[in-house]
Amino acid sequence: MSNLAYHRGVVRESVIMATSKDGKEFDLAKEPIVSGPPNGEDSFFRDLKVSRDPTDNEWKMAVGATNGENGQVQLYALQWYQDEAGRDLAITWMANWPSPKWPSRVNGWAGQQSITREMFIRKDGGLGQHPILELKTLAYGRTKKRWDGVFGYYLSKVSGIAGH
Repeated sequence: MSNLAYHRGVVRESVIMATSKDGKEFDLAKEPIVSGPPNGEDSFFRDLKVSRDPTDNEWKMAVGATNGENGQVQLYALQWYQDEAGRDLAITWMANWPSPKWPSRVNGWAGQQSITREMFIRKDGGLGQHPILELKTLAYGRTKKRWDGVFGYYLSKVSGIAGH
């Protein structure tokens, strides 16, 4: 992860292409296809998404940077796929990157997989997302529980959830 805001002066990551015909042996390109974030850019930069667009059979790459004010979307290790109905679905990794002192890090874990979301193009041309409708079968109502000293609201009908 090249988060230059937190790691100033370290070696910047680049993106190097590897290709394979069988998924087992890979050829690594000699030069990076993206040498790093733009000079002076203090932003997250890593794991570009490359996929074949089924509408024109062309390979496309999504890459971007933020200016500290706009585009603060965290989609780390995004996996985008289509289901049998043709919906564009995605899962990603969620975490609180900059803080090594959060309880999750102290207790030996860092982050979790997101729920599955349906991706779509909004009316203004931007990327939109919402939880898949199937999640409604797992949730109903609002429940308030005390769990490890933290009060929170949970949508759940899963039995066996207990706290201290």
